[in-house]
Amino acid sequence: PRLDGQGDDAYKAYIARGLFLPVINPTATAFTGAIMRNEPVTEIPTNIDYLLTDTNNSKRPLSLVASMVLRELMTSGRCGGLVEHDGTRTKVLLYPFESIINWTDEFIVLSQEYNTEGDDEYDIVTKTEYLKLMLVDGVYTQEIWREESKGWKLYDTITPTNRGEAIDYIPFAVCNTKELSYELTNPALLEIADVNLDHYRLSTDLRHGLHYTALPTMFVFGDLTGDNGEQVTLKVGAGSANHIPDVTGRAELLEFTGAGLGAIENAMASDVTAMA
Repeated sequence: PRLDGQGDDAYKAYIARGLFLPVINPTATAFTGAIMRNEPVTEIPTNIDYLLTDTNNSKRPLSLVASMVLRELMTSGRCGGLVEHDGTRTKVLLYPFESIINWTDEFIVLSQEYNTEGDDEYDIVTKTEYLKLMLVDGVYTQEIWREESKGWKLYDTITPTNRGEAIDYIPFAVCNTKELSYELTNPALLEIADVNLDHYRLSTDLRHGLHYTALPTMFVFGDLTGDNGEQVTLKVGAGSANHIPDVTGRAELLEFTGAGLGAIENAMASDVTAMA
C-alpha cells in the first residue's frame, strides 16, 4: 500500500525496494515432482492409446498433462479439459483457470488465442477469441466469437459429431482441488501465498527504512570560517584530516539505533518459518 504523502515516483521506488521471496513456484514444482514420481494409472482404449504419448498432436504426453493439472490446482484451484477431434485423431486441450470465462448447465465460454496475419505475411498477430460450448435443443454446438472494429461478432458455428451422430453432452471436464466439479475452491497453495505477500510487504518496509537510515549523516557544529575568512572544506573518509578553527566546534555522525527495523526482520523470519 502507498504510504501517506507519497507521490507516484516515490511510491514506485518504494515498492521496487522490496524483495519478493520466490516461494510459490518452486513449491509447486517440488510438490508436482513428488506426486508424479508415480506414473498416473490410465485406462484407455487401444484405438486412442496414442494419447499416452501425444494428447494434443504436439507431442504432449498424458503424464505432462497430469503435471500441468496439478500445478493449476496448486496455483489457481481449477482447470478444465476439452475433448476435440481434428478429423484425423482425438485431442485433449487443457484450459487454465483464467480461460474458463463463464459457465452454466447449458453453456461454457472459454478464452483462447489464435494467430492472424498483420501488415504482411511475416507479421503474425496473436489475438483472443471466445469459444462457446453449448447444447442447442440437446445437440452439442460450438460458436467462435472474434472481436472486429464494431465489436464482437460470430465468426463460426460448428456442430461436432461422433461417427456421424450428434453429441448430446458437452465434452468438457473441470476439476478443482477436491473433485471433478465447477465448484470454486481455493488454490492448494493459497495460504502460503498469503504469507508470501505479507513477507514482501515487510521486506518493502524494511528496505525503505534502510534506504533512509542505513548510512550515518554528519552534523558539524561551530564556525567553519578560516583565518582569512574563507569557508573551510571538510572531507569524510579514511586518509582525510580536518581542522575546525572554532575551538568550540565539533562534528558528529548521526546514525540509526533502536529496535524498529529489527522487529521487522524478526517478523520476516517468522513468515519464512510459517511458509516452511
